[in-house]
Amino acid sequence: KLPVFTENSDKGNYRIQFWRQPESGIANLYINESWVGDGGDVDTETASFLQNKDFRAALSMGIERDEINEVFFLGLGEVGGLCAGWDDPNDPGHYIGEHYVEFNPDEANELLDSIGLDQKDSDGMRLMPGTGEKIVVTHSVAVAAFEDYEGIDSMVIEMWKKHLGIDGKLDAQERSLWSSRRDNNETHLNSWESSGRAGAIITPNHLGVVGGGGFIAVGASNDHRDNGTIADGWIGEWQELYEEAKSDGSKYAENLQKVVELNCNNVNPITTVMNKPTYTAIIKKNVRNVPNPLPFSYHAQTSGNGFPETWWLEGGNQ
Repeated sequence: KLPVFTENSDKGNYRIQFWRQPESGIANLYINESWVGDGGDVDTETASFLQNKDFRAALSMGIERDEINEVFFLGLGEVGGLCAGWDDPNDPGHYIGEHYVEFNPDEANELLDSIGLDQKDSDGMRLMPGTGEKIVVTHSVAVAAFEDYEGIDSMVIEMWKKHLGIDGKLDAQERSLWSSRRDNNETHLNSWESSGRAGAIITPNHLGVVGGGGFIAVGASNDHRDNGTIADGWIGEWQELYEEAKSDGSKYAENLQKVVELNCNNVNPITTVMNKPTYTAIIKKNVRNVPNPLPFSYHAQTSGNGFPETWWLEGGNQ
């Protein structure tokens, strides 16, 4: 539709504005680090890799983000990470987590070999060292919800097969069924958005691991909600920073950046395309005082944050 609107803008006497949600993920790949499966040997070993940062980093470096951006978003998105703009003190000249969102299959394959996934079957798919079974990552997606998650994840699955030798399958469900399976801790990987990082603590259901449910570690999030339990590792750090920010307003801004840095450093979620326009606004050329850009924010109920009561028509209706 956008090319048609663009082609006819002069004839229709309108302009086009893109209202983006700053630092938002469009189709993130959330790895559920709390998944346990059926408790058998294969599921237990699979879960151990889902919890492995190097495994997640390799998956991230095996994605051709530019292709996803062009095919699904007309090139209007960006392919950076959640922490773009935050300099990495350990890697001068780069932002935190930048290397993880760069397409680098050579390094990704070295990582996979180093964590024990160095054997392959006759089809070139990697085998787990303990059980000898093929590792398969299941992508759970909701159909007919915001973006073409089926299409995006199908493309990622093929990229991982081609570049990494990691097999995958797609589990596409109606949204309410998908949500219930996610909340019941039944999923490996869920594809969904993330709101702008500025809301990571105010609305932690995307990037967070608190308050129950969520995407990154459903079991740990539920335990935090029900019992106040702080998990081990980086997930526990996220929870502690959240609790501190919630009880001490002076810590909010500092801890907000720290929790998102934890997401970036631990490669969860794996971002694909960032900052795609949430709204494409078609505005008559005589409508004045509309901010450009107008950052999208569901907290501020865009277009409400653009104060429509201050917009006016030059020369009346046209």
